[in-house]
Amino acid sequence: MASRKPRRASGLSGQVAAVFIVALACLLVAVGLGVDASTAYSAKTGQEAVLEAVRQSSLGMANAVKYSENPGREARDEVVELLSDNGYSGAAEIWYAELPESESGASDRYAGVYVMLANDTPTTFLQLAGRDKLTAKSTAIWTIHPYSTGTVYRPANAGIGSLEATFEGGTVTGRKETASRLEDAPDDLVKAIRDESKAKAGSGHVDSGN
Repeated sequence: MASRKPRRASGLSGQVAAVFIVALACLLVAVGLGVDASTAYSAKTGQEAVLEAVRQSSLGMANAVKYSENPGREARDEVVELLSDNGYSGAAEIWYAELPESESGASDRYAGVYVMLANDTPTTFLQLAGRDKLTAKSTAIWTIHPYSTGTVYRPANAGIGSLEATFEGGTVTGRKETASRLEDAPDDLVKAIRDESKAKAGSGHVDSGN
């Protein structure tokens, strides 16, 4: 009777080869994810640096919107200018929101700005899996307190709304502005403004911006 040992050896070798191929494929996918994710992470780090530079440069924004007839547009345009000055490339969504007098009172105004930057980074290895890009996103929110003694100036149109803009090396290549209601603004922005209002009301502190 013929021995079956050679067949067992052959079957074992085939199983080892199959396992090796699967393991190699998994390793390549892991390496690909690491390389492509690293590129996206680098883009996100760059976004955060730009946002911090914009935030620091806009600390005096309260003075710009204090007596503006359209403070929202004033604030959004200032962010666009600062992004351009920092040579930003990518997409940006910029929101301005302000509490109504019924919430802030006649002698106070509370507002805020929300900025989200988005960049598509092309992939290398993940293209094999049908993913040709990864999107990096970063956001920043800061509040504005354009305080004035007595009854503050309050324009007929606060300019609540958003601006979607695209940049290439600091040059604006497209922009779309949309008027909105406070309820339409990002939840995190509205919460930040209301929290600021409550904090100031509770402490009795007075300042011109945050």
